[in-house]
Amino acid sequence: MMSAQEILAGVGTFSPHDLLLFEEKALRKIVKKNDKVLRQGEVCQSVYFILSGSFVQFQSD
Repeated sequence: MMSAQEILAGVGTFSPHDLLLFEEKALRKIVKKNDKVLRQGEVCQSVYFILSGSFVQFQSD
């Protein structure tokens, strides 16, 4: 399992306190192929980090 520091390394530099907060609050979610994380009209309430695999984003105007 990746550490908080490894996950957040590409985003910025964080204090040990911030990394601890991230580890305490973060939830690991496994999303299967073709599952939707967010549907049209929904407001995103989370931040997602892709640890393995790929992710496709669709946008409609």
